[in-house]
Amino acid sequence: CRGSYLAFAGSTAFTQVMDERHNFLARQAMILAAAAFPHSTQKDRRRLHAAGIRSAALGDGSVGNPRLPRWADKWVAIALNYIEEERRLLPERLLKLPLKLGSYNETSARIETDGVSSNRIQNICVTLDKLKMSLKAQTAYAENAERAAKAAKDARQASRAAAEGDIDGSYRPHVLVMGEDDYRKKEG
Repeated sequence: CRGSYLAFAGSTAFTQVMDERHNFLARQAMILAAAAFPHSTQKDRRRLHAAGIRSAALGDGSVGNPRLPRWADKWVAIALNYIEEERRLLPERLLKLPLKLGSYNETSARIETDGVSSNRIQNICVTLDKLKMSLKAQTAYAENAERAAKAAKDARQASRAAAEGDIDGSYRPHVLVMGEDDYRKKEG
């Protein structure tokens, strides 16, 4: 996990806090914490709501917008906690930067920090969408594997039936490549 869900395409000045407080180990700990304790607290739900992360990002279970597992809510809440921490610390870090990395006053440091925070939240939403796509593909793969296993079982049964002399066509597998109506038309 490179932390790309928090990536900011810009100056390294904006990674001052992240480099120190959101390293590889911290990101792995976030994932483990979300998996181990997936139930969101009231504080987590308020944090998600305040950031605007609701059913459009987390899914509502409708067609095309599957609901993400509950651990994803917890993971986002933990990531938002980091973003809030960065929002508190980054302005001070920007004010202390050497001139070659930029010159900030209190107002410009706050504005830049707000932009960084907004960008990080947007990247979390993109990551949630990627997670939905990944889980959907994983589910489709499992369903296809199950269908293939049933088809292989039917093929073995048909082969056995043919070997035992049942060649009059009375054996009919329960998994068909064509639809039931197509099968009847072909028989009739």
